Amino acid sequence: MKAIKFLLLGALLMATASCSNDDEALAPNAGYTAVQQKALTILNGTWVSNEVKVSYDMGGSSVTMEVFPSDSLVFLSQFPAPQSFYAYDYLQGKETESFVACGTCERYTIGAVWGESSPACYYYVTPSGDALHLYNVESELPVKSYAFRAESATRFYAGVAYNTPIVFNKK
Repeated sequence: MKAIKFLLLGALLMATASCSNDDEALAPNAGYTAVQQKALTILNGTWVSNEVKVSYDMGGSSVTMEVFPSDSLVFLSQFPAPQSFYAYDYLQGKETESFVACGTCERYTIGAVWGESSPACYYYVTPSGDALHLYNVESELPVKSYAFRAESATRFYAGVAYNTPIVFNKK
């Protein structure tokens, strides 16, 4: 009789443990804050920023120059949980966390004279949702950081350049 009770108790314990593990495995975006999860729901597809132009008055003539070209971000994939990347730190003599990423994207600078672009990037939305950071896939070094304030599911504010707001719109 004790053996049957022991087997039933063991089976019940295993069933309870397996159910809780299934719930955790099925939880989408585990490890992200609620703000990050909401940001990740909109960060997909292609987003394009406005270009910033500055006008100068030179001897009665107005000259307009593009000082901040438009960026295009193509969000490709999202990790189910934040993924840490490590690099060897010679001074500490060990691997240390270099950055954390939420997924992959491509970044292109449209109309840039110098052709600045970093096609393959990792991206990270901060837990408070106030910044978007990009890291080069090959070098794993920072590429660009934007302020991040989602104004809607199709528009986000990304900072200021030359007193002009930078705004990304979803295409």
